[in-house]
Amino acid sequence: MAKYYFHIRKVDVLEEAPEPIEVDSSEALEEEAIEAARDILAEGDLIGLDRRLWSFEIVDESGTTVMTLPFSEAIEPDLPDERRVL
Repeated sequence: MAKYYFHIRKVDVLEEAPEPIEVDSSEALEEEAIEAARDILAEGDLIGLDRRLWSFEIVDESGTTVMTLPFSEAIEPDLPDERRVL
C-alpha cells in the first residue's frame, strides 16, 4: 500500500496533513479523495461554512504532487425530484 498526504488548500493557505493515508491503487486514491472532500464539505455545511473553494493537494511520500482535487468536483449532483407531476 502506498502512503499519501492529503494537504488542504484553503484558497491562499495550505494546511499540511500531519499523517499519511494508506491507499491501495490510483483508482482508490481518487475515490478516497472524493469521499474525504464530501465529508469536509458536509461538516462545513453543518456549521454554515462554504468550503467549495478548497481543494486537496495530494502528495506521495517523496513530496511529489500526484493529484489535485477541487472540492467543488466532489459535490454530488442534485437528484431529480421523483415526486414531480408530469
